[in-house]
Amino acid sequence: MKRKQPKASKIFWEKAYTYRTDRFIEWCQDNPAKRVKLFSDSTQDAREEGQTRVQLNTTKKNMYQELAQYVFENDAELGAEWLAKPQAFVSATQHCHTTYVHFFITTKVLKSQPVY
Repeated sequence: MKRKQPKASKIFWEKAYTYRTDRFIEWCQDNPAKRVKLFSDSTQDAREEGQTRVQLNTTKKNMYQELAQYVFENDAELGAEWLAKPQAFVSATQHCHTTYVHFFITTKVLKSQPVY
């Protein structure tokens, strides 16, 4: 029987909580190779852009763990919960990435800073 992962409190990324999204984006800007790996690392995408595919020794799972830690470890509201249930926050970070942050980053912030 598969064990259920603990759930975190409801995690908000907008309105009064945009500082979390800002931290997410800041991590992406500070880690360009990892950002490329998370956002677009298919061989086909790289070929279409005239670039080579980025390969890292770090798995995406580990990158999401690092990103979630960066966003939540010092969060005044959720920092203690992060320490108790980090996997739930990793899942929330991955979900955030796959929903709207991916669109925001790739269309607005990082287009001006391509790194391959």
